[in-house]
Amino acid sequence: MHGHQSNIVKRERRQSDSENEIQMPTTRTLQMLDTKDQIIQYVTDLPTASPIMISVIDQESIMFGHNWLCNVQDFNVYDKVILLATDILDASFYKRWPSVQVFNIQDRLKLTNNSRGLQIDIDRTVSRIVKSILHMNHSVLMFSIKSVWFQDAATLIHHSVEKYNLKDVVTSFLDEKSKIFDFYFTYFKSTRAMMELLDHYETILQGMQERLNDPSKNNVPNSENQRNYFSQLLHQRYARVKYSVYPSFKVADSTLYHDFNGTNDTTDISQLHVLRCYSLENKRNMKEVMNTHGHWFIDNNYNCNYDKVVKAEKSVWNLKTN
Repeated sequence: MHGHQSNIVKRERRQSDSENEIQMPTTRTLQMLDTKDQIIQYVTDLPTASPIMISVIDQESIMFGHNWLCNVQDFNVYDKVILLATDILDASFYKRWPSVQVFNIQDRLKLTNNSRGLQIDIDRTVSRIVKSILHMNHSVLMFSIKSVWFQDAATLIHHSVEKYNLKDVVTSFLDEKSKIFDFYFTYFKSTRAMMELLDHYETILQGMQERLNDPSKNNVPNSENQRNYFSQLLHQRYARVKYSVYPSFKVADSTLYHDFNGTNDTTDISQLHVLRCYSLENKRNMKEVMNTHGHWFIDNNYNCNYDKVVKAEKSVWNLKTN
């Protein structure tokens, strides 16, 4: 299995330092996107040899944050992870994961009662943050905490980019049939073309916001999904951007769960890196399905079960194609 077995690190039943001595970090708030920002200052001190990993979190999804951080605890990625909080998180999250950087971007979001407008604003803010980090010569991996990692996908993608000299961006299909790319699982390189594309993407999102917020311009149909524009810009090769697609047998969505039951004998998931669970219908169903397949690694008190993490990794790596 290409050395996969040798990559399994036996977890010891250990308690993290945070459980022995709780240190409550200062809540970080992103005020302006320039070199004086705390988020930019933090990134400045990080080496450029590995990507900055960015995800969005809020209080409703906090249990998935706990689960993912438990999942990747032995991948040595905490110092590369930046979580962008769109509201105030429960203090228990900071206590449990004091070494993980959480920046509250709530002040950057426009006040709106429209959930769609808020999501557009979140996407625009995230895009702007990614572009700012790219300007600092760092690469960025956008990901979702609502996922299961069986291998260190960030390092593996980064090594592939370097080895094969891949250009600009490595993305994945959110919907392979319609060729829709997943902005929230995409690796961005620090290139001029990539920054120009993100700049134009922000302009498109701003235009959607203006139309959505202006009653006289109430012409944003439900069929107009802001994230489709990211796919369109890649397909059009805006700014002459060059993209690669991460293979679906390495990054899959939750429809692949039936393969864990052995109901599909034609799909080889032995090389699976990441299973995205956010295509499941709702949060409760998502947790139940993940738990059924042994991918829910925490208890009700957010304690991490390392044995379940190891078992989940082995369950994928031991699969064979008939």
